[in-house]
Amino acid sequence: MEFKKVTITLPKPLYDEGMKLVKHGLFSNFSDIVRSGIRSEMKSLEPIADYFFDDTLSAEEIALLQKSYDNEKSGKLMPVDKMRKELNL
Repeated sequence: MEFKKVTITLPKPLYDEGMKLVKHGLFSNFSDIVRSGIRSEMKSLEPIADYFFDDTLSAEEIALLQKSYDNEKSGKLMPVDKMRKELNL
């Protein structure tokens, strides 16, 4: 397996919380937390990811899907017509 090095900048409170998890043994190091977070995010996007790579979708449909996903993730439900208005579509 090939690996790539990535450098990230985090807000200090987020870093501190992550280091607490390492200190308490929930992760072996900070990189494990980052990898776990990326895996979790990618898994949560699986149901809609294929739509983003499907050339048959218009830019409007992709924007609506993304807005819908963001709303669902934050616990907000919003009708499509309201999302279209917010996106100026």
